[in-house]
Amino acid sequence: MSLKIFLITIALIFSFFPHIVLADNAEQTNLVESSTSALMKVPLSSESASLKVDHVANVLDRLKEKINLFFKFSDEAKANYMQELADKRLGELVYIMTTGEGDPIEELSSRYATHINRLTTLIIDKKLDKNKQSLLKMYGTHLNILNNIQQNFEFESGWWILLQHDINTVKMSQDKLNKK
Repeated sequence: MSLKIFLITIALIFSFFPHIVLADNAEQTNLVESSTSALMKVPLSSESASLKVDHVANVLDRLKEKINLFFKFSDEAKANYMQELADKRLGELVYIMTTGEGDPIEELSSRYATHINRLTTLIIDKKLDKNKQSLLKMYGTHLNILNNIQQNFEFESGWWILLQHDINTVKMSQDKLNKK
């Protein structure tokens, strides 16, 4: 009975904190340490300094964001708010890269790409031409920041690939906006 409780507790911990990883040998620990030291070397550019955040949004922060988005009744207000959220997601990526807290990078990278896709889809579907130019400018800034961060990682390493996915997402979104 106590084994079942223990296993359920462990399962709950990993479901609520999916970024926890158990290292089973010294090789994995050394890999994490070398990756973390590479993270701390990421310089802040003047562009990324404007995206400054002091923490990664937790579940409650993201719930507040969803509630705020729900109460944005016009499409333009939703687009403006989603643009702020896209900046915030990129700011979180910059934050974890500069502080060396790289564990949640996969989750944050995915969250960033999702925000970019949703924002682009909203602009196109609702024909929000007013927002199109500011969004294209924002995407250009985001690409510069992502490229600067990516240069700090070994070609085709795990984190380099995640950042490349975000870069590709932004480029595809730019192409979609330019076609419409």
